[in-house]
Amino acid sequence: MKLLRILRKARKLGFRLGILKLIGYEAVFTCACRKRSSIEDWESPFTPMEPDARCWYADPLLCRHQDQEYVFMEAVDEKTKLGGIACAAVNDGKWGEIRSVICEDFHMSFPMIFNFKDRLYMIPETEMAEAVILYECMEFPFIWEKRAILLEGMRIVDSIVTEVEGDEIKILASMYDSENDFYTKFIRYSIYEQEDSFTARLTVEEEDFSLESRNAGYLLGGNPRVLPVQTSTQAVYGYSLKFYEWNDERRERLLKEVCPAGIHLTGRKMGKLIGVHTYSQTDRNEVIDIQYLRFNPRKWIERIRAKGEK
Repeated sequence: MKLLRILRKARKLGFRLGILKLIGYEAVFTCACRKRSSIEDWESPFTPMEPDARCWYADPLLCRHQDQEYVFMEAVDEKTKLGGIACAAVNDGKWGEIRSVICEDFHMSFPMIFNFKDRLYMIPETEMAEAVILYECMEFPFIWEKRAILLEGMRIVDSIVTEVEGDEIKILASMYDSENDFYTKFIRYSIYEQEDSFTARLTVEEEDFSLESRNAGYLLGGNPRVLPVQTSTQAVYGYSLKFYEWNDERRERLLKEVCPAGIHLTGRKMGKLIGVHTYSQTDRNEVIDIQYLRFNPRKWIERIRAKGEK
């Protein structure tokens, strides 16, 4: 029966990818940056981060503050597989030192940062904690304090601010399908500040669950604005990026899709690219993450050991 389940899983992944995973390859992420170009130019190469024996990185989102530019990202511990938030300076498409920013006893990713009343705040993805958690920056970029725990009991992912009106912060995010977390649907919620405290309420559930209803980064400027969306396939979570026109609080015409085969890298040699699912830009830099296959000869030993410890 175990062999039958393995063969069914391999078939779902596709024969080649299924076999590679079966013999010890694993899918991991890293981040890559370049000098600012445009979403139309995918010939200019990105520079991936140097390998790190402790962590792998994903969900890079750029933040510019007082002429400093940093990438805030998910940092997944190789041993615990638990994600925290880290950041690194970027300059002309080059990476600075990576430092930890926030670590909790639950998984964190997609560190969305926004300015509200001249203060910087962050809403990372914290769906494992079944709440939306708001952090305030006390000293940029490394010191953040928890300000509010909102929408408890809800598993919300990949929040982005779409608009700020007075004391209201409007947010577009997603929720998982309980049957298959590759499938999500867009939702909206708002955060309100009253007398230096924050509350939140869900406002709209947008549409049916699909493989392409999840944010891939901040809304991009312009007229109309552009919404980056991540898409998955039945086999690969975060396979491609799609860029849509954003008009009147909704996505409309598809402008471009970027697949792994269309991404060029410089420097570091890597395994086969199988996905890309986050994009961010400023007027100086652009960042993406890339999912690739890495051979891990200890993969099955580690799984057997973990089962024996339960």
